[in-house]
Amino acid sequence: MEQDKVVKSVKQKLKDHLQEKFTWINEGTSDGRSRLNSVYTKLYVTQQVQDFGSRSHEILDHFNVPDQQSSFSQVNDQQIDFLNIFKPQRVQQQPTRDKTIQRVMTKGIAGIGKTFAVQIFALNWAEGKSNQHIDFLFVLPFRELNMLRHADYSLLQLLLHFYPEIKPLEGTQQLVHKQVLLIFDGLDESRFPLDFDGAVRISEIDQRSTVDVLLTNLIQGNLLPRALLWVTSRPAAASQIPSKYIDQMTEVQGFTEQQKESYFRKRFRTANQAEEILSRLRGMISFYFMGHIPVFCWIIAEVFRKGWSDDRSHSITTMTELYIYYLLIQTQRTRQKYAGKSSKKRSKQKKSQAQNSAMLLNLSRLAFEQLQKGNIIFYEEDLTESGIDVDEASVFCGFCSEILKEERGLYKKKMFSFVHLSFQEFLAALYMYHCILTDNFSTLESFLGVDLTDLSFLDLQKKVVDKALQSEKGQFDLFLCFFLGFSLESNQTMLQSLLPQAKSSSDTTEEMKGYLKNFRVKDIPRERYMNLFLCKFELKEKRFQDDIRMYLDSGARLSTIDCAVLSTMMQISGEVLEELDLTNSVTPFIGTEKLIQQMKNCKKAVLKNDQLSKGCLDVLLSILQSADSCLRELSLVYFSNVSDGFPSDLFAGLEGPDCKLETLRLSGFSLDCSDSHRLVSVLRSDLSPLKALDLINCLCSYSEDYSGYCTNDVKTIGNCGDFSDESHLLTVIPSALIGPVCKLERFSMPGCFLKNNCCQVFASVLSSNSQLRELDLSRNDLKDVGVQLLSVGLGSLNCSLETLRLSRCGITEEGCVSLASALKSNPSHLRELDLSYNHPGVSGVKLLSERLEDPECRLETLNVDHNEEHWVDPQLLNKYACDLTFDPNTVNKQLLLSQCNKSVSYTHEQQSYPDHPERFDRTSQVLCREALTGRCYWEVDWEAFVNIGVAYKSLPRKGHWDTEIDRTDRSWCFSITSVKGYSFRHNLKETFILVPHVDIQAFLVTPKRLGLFLDWPAGTLSFYLVSDDTKTLIHTFHTTFSEPLYPAFTVRLGSSLTLCRVLKLKMETTRSSFTPEMRKERTGISYRFLLPGPGLFQCSLTGLVFDVTGESEVTYKTLIWDPLVLQPAHKVAGGPLFGIECPQDSIRQLHLPHCEPEPALVSDSISVVHITDDGLSIIQPLEITLTHVVVDVPHLSAFGLVWDLTKRFFNYMTKPVRGQVLLFLRNRPRPILSVMLLPGNVPLHDVKVQHTASEYIEAPSFCYFHKGQKYSLSSAPHHFKIQPARAEFFENYGPNYHPTFEIILTTKAEEVMLMVQDPEETRVWEHDLHLPASSSADSPGGSPLQMGNSASAEKLRLARTNFVDKVSDPVLNKLLDELQHVTVLTDAEGEAARAKPRGEKARDLIDMVRKKGAEASSKMIAVFYANDPYLCKELGLV
Repeated sequence: MEQDKVVKSVKQKLKDHLQEKFTWINEGTSDGRSRLNSVYTKLYVTQQVQDFGSRSHEILDHFNVPDQQSSFSQVNDQQIDFLNIFKPQRVQQQPTRDKTIQRVMTKGIAGIGKTFAVQIFALNWAEGKSNQHIDFLFVLPFRELNMLRHADYSLLQLLLHFYPEIKPLEGTQQLVHKQVLLIFDGLDESRFPLDFDGAVRISEIDQRSTVDVLLTNLIQGNLLPRALLWVTSRPAAASQIPSKYIDQMTEVQGFTEQQKESYFRKRFRTANQAEEILSRLRGMISFYFMGHIPVFCWIIAEVFRKGWSDDRSHSITTMTELYIYYLLIQTQRTRQKYAGKSSKKRSKQKKSQAQNSAMLLNLSRLAFEQLQKGNIIFYEEDLTESGIDVDEASVFCGFCSEILKEERGLYKKKMFSFVHLSFQEFLAALYMYHCILTDNFSTLESFLGVDLTDLSFLDLQKKVVDKALQSEKGQFDLFLCFFLGFSLESNQTMLQSLLPQAKSSSDTTEEMKGYLKNFRVKDIPRERYMNLFLCKFELKEKRFQDDIRMYLDSGARLSTIDCAVLSTMMQISGEVLEELDLTNSVTPFIGTEKLIQQMKNCKKAVLKNDQLSKGCLDVLLSILQSADSCLRELSLVYFSNVSDGFPSDLFAGLEGPDCKLETLRLSGFSLDCSDSHRLVSVLRSDLSPLKALDLINCLCSYSEDYSGYCTNDVKTIGNCGDFSDESHLLTVIPSALIGPVCKLERFSMPGCFLKNNCCQVFASVLSSNSQLRELDLSRNDLKDVGVQLLSVGLGSLNCSLETLRLSRCGITEEGCVSLASALKSNPSHLRELDLSYNHPGVSGVKLLSERLEDPECRLETLNVDHNEEHWVDPQLLNKYACDLTFDPNTVNKQLLLSQCNKSVSYTHEQQSYPDHPERFDRTSQVLCREALTGRCYWEVDWEAFVNIGVAYKSLPRKGHWDTEIDRTDRSWCFSITSVKGYSFRHNLKETFILVPHVDIQAFLVTPKRLGLFLDWPAGTLSFYLVSDDTKTLIHTFHTTFSEPLYPAFTVRLGSSLTLCRVLKLKMETTRSSFTPEMRKERTGISYRFLLPGPGLFQCSLTGLVFDVTGESEVTYKTLIWDPLVLQPAHKVAGGPLFGIECPQDSIRQLHLPHCEPEPALVSDSISVVHITDDGLSIIQPLEITLTHVVVDVPHLSAFGLVWDLTKRFFNYMTKPVRGQVLLFLRNRPRPILSVMLLPGNVPLHDVKVQHTASEYIEAPSFCYFHKGQKYSLSSAPHHFKIQPARAEFFENYGPNYHPTFEIILTTKAEEVMLMVQDPEETRVWEHDLHLPASSSADSPGGSPLQMGNSASAEKLRLARTNFVDKVSDPVLNKLLDELQHVTVLTDAEGEAARAKPRGEKARDLIDMVRKKGAEASSKMIAVFYANDPYLCKELGLV
């Protein structure tokens, strides 16, 4: 009985102590004390039910403003009364848990009210109002426990240290047997190392140890196991305690909108004042971001209450301005204490101002240094380190006390903190800004870690931005916002009264805005990028549209906080967004609703079906029916990862009188009969504003049979294959367009499985005075029958259609006849006709082209292009077939490889593959060994649910999200995860293609084959469904590839894949030779030619070969090599540098001529450089033939052959190159024969253009030279003067081509033999020149020098077949002209040959010349070489 009295007495004394401690408080840094109950506004405290992968982040959590109106407000959080924090809660209609709650963690950002919640809990207990089942309650703030971290205590001693009231319980076990609550407030302020694995076990309350060991044993339940524990913490520090020791997680989320208003009404004297303040705050950006934080609200109240009459307070919109003004107010309050007229008081006031400035710098330094250490609670020693003398009483009765908050704990020891963490970051940023202004390089270099020599003010600012963005935990996020806020001249002006040196000599605001735009989403962590939005607000940026679009397009996974930030930005900026597309990102349910709310201020919105849950759809409907909505275009895209179908309630929003939506686009949806008829009702309504309706890849819904799949009892409903019914359910929709009532001007149904009879409905629409102007029926199997039906309506005089698109509809010449006839009957309206990727044939194209040229027909654009033949004849893809194998080093251990790594299947038993860095560890995926570039085709058999595609080798291998090929930006894939159809995915973008079937079981078990065609240079990846010999194109990705691609596969439970053997067709490699048009320019010659279509085309003048995909114009010329560009890459020129342009961008490969006689022996040293404005890149050859180096073309600019400098040096010593000897004769002032030794791939006409004053001598020029060797030239007769005696051969690729040797002709000899000899006097080239008397040295106007060669006729005979096959028509015509000119052919012979087709012309020419003997044959070879040297060499004529 006596003991009970003692306990009762101690309990009452403890309550009295807590009442004395917590009844009266100081709010913020105010001097006056207020009753806790009078200022405390109930906070929004939630019990966290489920995490959904959201992150805790100190700054971004500021944006996690609770929205009680949201339909998702109860999904993630359950609001609770924190006075009942230890009572089990009912979670979403689930029964209350039986487990006793002993340990509670309450998270909350700095200043959110965690300590107030603890104080009000303790005060209510002390006053007997709640939780009276608790016998003893102890509040133990970590900021005070820190002071005891170097001493040993027992638990009882520790409690006695702070609560001497419990002294009578010493030596008893009352604390063990009674209900005790220990509240540890501020885990984030702890300076203890909490070791839950290695701590000594303590179980008795009188056992002594360090405080951190006592704490860990209390939390683990070893010490005082019946006790209740409540820990509060900022989110970042909460993880210090393992979750297994926490029974209930709660979070203080701050003020709701109603609670904000309640707080300000308490703070201001009159309701009118409160309302005026709230009105100002609604236009203040920072209030939207941080107004839920009680301390922030206190600062706002202080600023507006004390600056009520100051006009400057009315213009506050940023946090930087708010905190500067808060400083000004506190400064003014300090000055008022020294106000007076006496000189003594004025002197004291002046001293006070200087003291305030010095103190502000010291406080800023303290803030900065402690922010770097992560401390928000400071002790006397911390202040001393920053130059603040705590013992000077005047310091804390003046300016400092208004900024730095002094507390005395339970043990009466001094502790300090700034009014809020954000204010500490503000002062830290101010200190950093001041360091830059005053050139405090020691502090700057210590913080930035870089040399700052010669950096400008702007450069230093950029370095600070870079440093802050590198912080992993975001501890410098608000610091960065304030730092950039100081860039504003208006803020610097306000600061000058506090810090005279705060004014910068230049305003860098615009430069910093531009610098922030350089950061891309993928360059920095997403949290840092989100913080940049807030930074731009501090810089008073007005436009955020591009930033929001870039962020959403980046493929980001948004948290609810991210969505709240973006939503608030859109709301506050007031911009009308051109487009808000949410399909490229992942948005959580709660956040999606916030973003959709802002679509009211967007012109165009794009959403996925999984973003239209009940709450989100209700928001969207309200926007559609809002009179002031800006939304004019809405796109809904079906994603296969959800089971929900089309949101039929959407149509209700289109029928309201205030709806202004003009364009509706639905992609990948299955519409049932009810949906179709409701849409018809909308279209026929007089109130409907719709002008455009796009149904893309949509399908009519039929009942689906899952029974066979579920029970093995296969039941077939109707036709289990593709539907063949000609009356398509979706044609109910276009029937609404018949007549003038419907306002639709554009209607499209591409890829909707329409049959030819559907065209009857469209014909009726076209001939009914409808308002339709644009119709797109592409990718439907309409065939000629459908086009014939459609043409009936198109030819009607009532038809006003202007654009008709029928791409890939299986139309042949017969369909073109119907369309041409319709255009003849009604020529007045149609302006654009798209028949691309059909089979119109030559006559079909001709018929429609006649309509295009008919002046009475208004047709302006006709598209009959099919790019290349394989687009209309997929069987040709087999010529690109490649052989693939799975890579065992990448295969996940749940996958089993078989059939020589050609087959893979999912297995429940893990395989014993060795560890490898390239192996997928979490996802059931595998890559192929082969890296693919160029054009490649392969086929895959699959069963069940798989992903099939390609990926870069840089695809991550560890983890889940970033490794899966159906959701990264490093892969492109076909995916089947739904029985409704196929998905095509890249990054987070999906195109869904519905499959018309009703038998699910049959669909799943039927083996399927997929063909993939990669055209790497063109940036396309196409997918074909393969059945027997039929390939059906179902989707094509269009992009730009930057790395080699590897076939990639995901194999899920119950699935398998097999790489098929594809029979490769022999590729046609015949080249067509052409002679381009030449144009002389200031620095040389340019070449131009119109390539007639796809194929290989070789320039007869330069040897360049173009592999093109379609008709195009190409221009090219040789450029000047810059050795300084090649030197860093250790390369030397190995051929001319060609600058190439093609506006149509149709060149996919280039073949550059080389001069290596044995290219296979030097292939490792040959490559091609690609030179652009961005610099030089090296392209490795796809193939090196006997004459050319073949490369893919990424994009056109300058290309040239190069050699590896080191390897080429050794090759020079042993390997010759193909060369050419060119002869030029100039006759004035005296006859001189110039002899040039050049590499064999130098274009002849580039040399000729530099020697226009000389006459080019046609002569066989082919020979071999060694680079670096010296050669001599001799003649017979020997008396000609030749200079120099010897000359070194080098690979001269311009820009100047000077003679290697010169021969001065001084006699009238009729024959001259020229010989080039190497150092061993071996002849490497020789040639007999015949000099007729009329062309002697004394007759400069004589006829051309001629060659003689008795073997010439035999060479022509041997080359005859290939000559007839390969010589181009322009070259033939030039041969005829020049052979007539030198009288090898008569005029009659030349004209007779010229009139014949190319093949016959070539055959007649070579046969006529051969019959005329060796001299005629020699002349023809010389003329042929001059006009097409590369083909001449290829045929072996030289």
